[in-house]
Amino acid sequence: MPVELLRHITYSNQREAFKKLLPSADLTKFIDSYVIFESINLEDCVALSDGVPTLVFLSNPDINVTFTNKESSINIVGAWCCGQNLKQVKITCDRQIDQLLIIRFQADALQQLEAKTNNNLRGAKAFPLDSLFGKPAKNLLDLMYTTSDIRAKIGFFEQFIRRHLTVKHGQNGILREAMKYIGMHHGNISIQEVSKRVGTNYKWLERNFLQCIGISPKEYARTQRILRTCNYFEEGEDKLLSIALKSGFYDENHLLKDFKNFFGESPSSYWKRNRKES
Repeated sequence: MPVELLRHITYSNQREAFKKLLPSADLTKFIDSYVIFESINLEDCVALSDGVPTLVFLSNPDINVTFTNKESSINIVGAWCCGQNLKQVKITCDRQIDQLLIIRFQADALQQLEAKTNNNLRGAKAFPLDSLFGKPAKNLLDLMYTTSDIRAKIGFFEQFIRRHLTVKHGQNGILREAMKYIGMHHGNISIQEVSKRVGTNYKWLERNFLQCIGISPKEYARTQRILRTCNYFEEGEDKLLSIALKSGFYDENHLLKDFKNFFGESPSSYWKRNRKES
């Protein structure tokens, strides 16, 4: 997902930037929320994932989205599922998007449902819906693009979940608690402490994180720290050491290393370039 949209979802108090709707009561164990952005221009946007399984529907079925890094690029039309292989990945659309519908699942939802997730989440930048849901995905896309009404689209999606997906496993309460605890600390916590908090061991946490969201607990914590760093920069803070410490890094060198690993450039050059472009 574009890092700026993810930052808004996670930290923004300016609710006019987006709308957030909740799922029907019977689907709250699978779906966390629906987030809607209006009039979005995606051009060389840096991608980032906060670990939450996410689907993104564009306003038109023929809008082309390109995900690119140094090694390769992929093109997806209409809608995509967010992968976790997003280091130094940029997103570009071939036109402005009138409306962006983002569906954020519960952490263990795709593992509960009859969906093919593990390899795609771990290894892909993004992937089309049929890689997740199989042949029924085409029917879902056809329905979603028969209307521009956002609540009607959500209704179609919820009908699809009820009709086509079979629950395979129960809820993973320990995983959800671990992710919530890491998020509460913005990634500034040891995984050993998280394991003690939720009453399990590191191997169990790592296996379940990888199975359900495609990244390890350490990777998830690192992403939370990077996302918090982005928010501090966007709010106008410019003292690197202060940002590093408040974001949970040991020092500014650790922040620089992780930031370059995710974005391919230093924080200062990234924000200078993005402010000029905006």
